[in-house]
Amino acid sequence: MKWWPGGLGKTCTHCVLMAKLIIDGKNYGMHPFIVQIRSLEDHKPMPGVTLGDIGPKFAWNAIDNGFLKLDNVRIPRENMLMRYAKVSPEGVYTKPPHAKIAYGTMIAVRAFLVRSAAFDLSKGVTIAVRYSCVRRQGYLMGTKGITILLTVLVMMY
Repeated sequence: MKWWPGGLGKTCTHCVLMAKLIIDGKNYGMHPFIVQIRSLEDHKPMPGVTLGDIGPKFAWNAIDNGFLKLDNVRIPRENMLMRYAKVSPEGVYTKPPHAKIAYGTMIAVRAFLVRSAAFDLSKGVTIAVRYSCVRRQGYLMGTKGITILLTVLVMMY
């Protein structure tokens, strides 16, 4: 089951997902596949597929975020993304050069999100620092200024 993928709630007909590769009962671990999740004729979910929109969100309401649950869905060999790991038409599995190589894109996207958040945060901090340097805080100190400041402090407590 997957929660929150963008575009999945109402619009997508296909998705790329990581799924267990099982050949003749042997589990070869997680591999990327393209999976048809909705019919191209009537846009209804395919057999074994449960999906929909997650409903109201705190932000990003314009994005069609959804949920997806697959129950005993078989994916044909032709739908496997075979850049690194391969399965021949005879069912012979060829492993990738490194076991975690398929996670490269996922890690790159997460690094991009962190980098984007850091960039946005740096813009906000820059604005706050510049504003705090030119804005005068508090009161002008003099006899009257001290009285006003003390009055304000007493009222706060």
